[in-house]
Amino acid sequence: MVLWFRDSAGKPLYSFDVRGRPFTKALYWSDSNAFGPRAYFVTGSKPAGLTLESVQLDDEGIYRCRVDFKNSPTRNFQINLTVIVPPHQLLIYENSGRDVSTPVVGPLTEGSDLVLTCEVRGGKPTPTVSWFVNDKLVDGLLETTSRHAVVVNRLEVSHVTREHLNTTYKCQASNTKLMLPAEKTVRLELYLKPLSVRLLSKPEVLTAGAQYNITCEAVGSRPQAKISWHRGKEEFQRGEFEESSNETVVMSTLTFIPEPDDDAHVLKCRAENPMISGSGLEDSLNLNVVYPPQVTLQLGNKLNPDTIKENDDVYFECNIRANPKKYKITWLHNNSSVTQNMSSGVILSTQSLVLQGVTRHNGGSYTCLAANSKGETSSKPVNLRVQFAPVCKSDDVTVVGASLDEALRVRCHVTADPGDVTFVWQFNNSGESFEVEQTRIGTGNGSTSDLSYTPKSERDYGTLACWGRNAIGRQAEPCIFQIVPAAKPGPLRNCTLRAATNQSSDALEVECVAGYDGGLPQRFVLEAYESRTMRLRLNVSSDSPLFRLDLNDLLPAHTPTLHIVLYASNPKGRSEVAMLEDIALKDAEKRTATEAMATDAPLQRPEVLFPVSRDSLMDPNRRLSGIPATFQMSPGLTSPEYPSSPATTPPPLPPSRSKLADKIPLSSSATNMYTSNGTVRKDHIISNSIPGPESCV
Repeated sequence: MVLWFRDSAGKPLYSFDVRGRPFTKALYWSDSNAFGPRAYFVTGSKPAGLTLESVQLDDEGIYRCRVDFKNSPTRNFQINLTVIVPPHQLLIYENSGRDVSTPVVGPLTEGSDLVLTCEVRGGKPTPTVSWFVNDKLVDGLLETTSRHAVVVNRLEVSHVTREHLNTTYKCQASNTKLMLPAEKTVRLELYLKPLSVRLLSKPEVLTAGAQYNITCEAVGSRPQAKISWHRGKEEFQRGEFEESSNETVVMSTLTFIPEPDDDAHVLKCRAENPMISGSGLEDSLNLNVVYPPQVTLQLGNKLNPDTIKENDDVYFECNIRANPKKYKITWLHNNSSVTQNMSSGVILSTQSLVLQGVTRHNGGSYTCLAANSKGETSSKPVNLRVQFAPVCKSDDVTVVGASLDEALRVRCHVTADPGDVTFVWQFNNSGESFEVEQTRIGTGNGSTSDLSYTPKSERDYGTLACWGRNAIGRQAEPCIFQIVPAAKPGPLRNCTLRAATNQSSDALEVECVAGYDGGLPQRFVLEAYESRTMRLRLNVSSDSPLFRLDLNDLLPAHTPTLHIVLYASNPKGRSEVAMLEDIALKDAEKRTATEAMATDAPLQRPEVLFPVSRDSLMDPNRRLSGIPATFQMSPGLTSPEYPSSPATTPPPLPPSRSKLADKIPLSSSATNMYTSNGTVRKDHIISNSIPGPESCV
């Protein structure tokens, strides 16, 4: 049995008992008021020992170990336990008494004094406190306060210089060799003034418009010097600035293009440590700038640019400063040259432009250009706003096709300044004319007005006119919309088949004359079928009745001939078809230029019919013949020429009204005026002119 006692106490602190039991089943006991769970007896080592964890200052003392044997006398051993307490706190204070919690002390200004105080608290026995400068032991002023177990060591360095930058100061406290000493190291940071500033290049003459690089070098500042550029007393911010640096040198390169205003000024480079007041140094360059004319343009002083309207007189003044002096002045309007024209009211004076009786066409951008031996310079554009009464966006008459009871949306779009426009609509035909009620007129975005119109009878076909009015006045000429009956288009006529204009390619062209468009936009379609099988080989459409066919798209074919079908289409339907029958094509791969020129073989006659039913195209046994057309064949096509077919007559327009008493008011059943930002249905807008004779009877 093993018992542990402390000092002269008769009660054990710890016991290890193997009496009456195997060694591996020994009983362990620890006094909870002493060691508690911190102590345990280790028997595996020689000699066996009592291990104590988390040693405390109160654990210090003389311990006695008593071993009782079964058949031998009891033995006692004494051990003196001395507990060393290391310093529990080490603090460093700077000049102001502030705790240095970071590894850096300062920054201090170059030339100031450095005072570092190291304060060590706690420790048993009393620790030794020392200062090391760059790991070299130095003497400090040592103070010890036994009452509070505080040891203080103060280090003073007077008038720090550049050489003290980044010096390390280490405070060390130690009271035993059993463990490493407590220590804390700080590094001295300094603010340093610039040593020198200079411009590396100083050109004697600078040309306006050319690019120059001027570099300024500042040496010795910490932190890096802030380099600023100045023209006279003002900071120079024009151009690009690029900086490069290392620990001691900062270089700033100014890339700029001299301007006429720079001439005779002084360009300065100033370097200053922003943390040290009054540390700035500078170097300068006298700017000698030669330049083309400097030009500014403005309206006459007595003119208000927001109240100019048509028929007013306007003048511009061009102010020029140049070195050498100017010798030429040019005026531009919307980038086009302005020349003197007394009859049109355009007068050029020395440095002035006079416009008499301006119109809206005189509005736009004006520029003055002046030239000397160094070049030509343009002023900034000055915009001339000429206010005017409304005018139609398009000068042409718009034709709108519609069927009876078909709702139309007719949009009147004008140009005006100011753009706040009110509208008046009027309907008329040969028999009557009346104005639409003002309450029925809507405005889209200020410059548009929409009218919903539904023809109920032939009497409702005629002309719609709209006038706009703004603050300047009433529109002089109205916008005209002609409402005409809409129908399916008439068939194509006078079709011609010929070789393509470009003889280097195997291509054909088919060109026809368009029939009546039905009062609506129409497109034209060409379809090519194999004559025997009526298999569709080609389908193309066009906005005009002219088609270009590539023979490579038609060959090879299962039958030697083709049927070509042509027709027109608009939103009301398709026209009757025109067909070219039995067009014989030779395989381009078997055809040579010599064969094309020397062939005497009889030509196969194509046949044309105007018009035919589209269903008859699918009957291969039906031979069509009728109105012939003219064909001029390519070398790979065999056909004679035939006279042209007669034109197809379009449906007649409705008869005009002859009595004003027959006029019908525009009511909700016929027309509705409303405001809309939408777009007029394009399927009703068929042209920008009144139909020609082919559309009328």
